Amino acid sequence: MLAEAIKLHEEKLIAEAMLQGKLQGLEEGELKGKLEGKLEIAKNMLRAGISASQIVELTGLSLDEVSKLSH
Repeated sequence: MLAEAIKLHEEKLIAEAMLQGKLQGLEEGELKGKLEGKLEIAKNMLRAGISASQIVELTGLSLDEVSKLSH
């Protein structure tokens, strides 16, 4: 009985860890996608002649991130 309870507990912990890992991966992917979208918009804004400081203000990107796009 005790061995079965321990095994069930271990299986539950493993399942929870796997689920948490999947959720973390999804969250990281979502954040990466949002950043890529902001960077693409910032590139288009630079091409349209919008200043880097305005892009920083409008997108929330750092000045360093925007500066790297113009090179």
